[in-house]
Amino acid sequence: MSIKNIVRVLADIRTELGKEHDVKLTIAMENAELAVLAQLHEKDYTLLDSGDGIADMHALANQDILLLGESSWGVMVHLVAPPGLTISETVYQHKYDNTTGFGRRVVGMDEYAAEILREGWVG
Repeated sequence: MSIKNIVRVLADIRTELGKEHDVKLTIAMENAELAVLAQLHEKDYTLLDSGDGIADMHALANQDILLLGESSWGVMVHLVAPPGLTISETVYQHKYDNTTGFGRRVVGMDEYAAEILREGWVG
């Protein structure tokens, strides 16, 4: 997902949910680049980069709202995640087709609106 869209959704999460929920940010980034993380304008977050991709996948999946790209790893995170909301840059590549059977909704940025966040918040 592009940095621009991540920043937009994070701002919406803070606006829509931040006042009444204890919103915590978890970022998974292999070989994390501080220059990239700085573009998010977030100071308080948990960084997942343990070197164990499976452990990081399960830790990331355990979130109410996921912001993911179209990588196979991202789709796997979505598949093992509990009910909630997954927001992807695009869903046109059909990687997320037929993956909502366990109560997790998937939305592409083309149909994203801030109001959708309340639907995905479980915690």
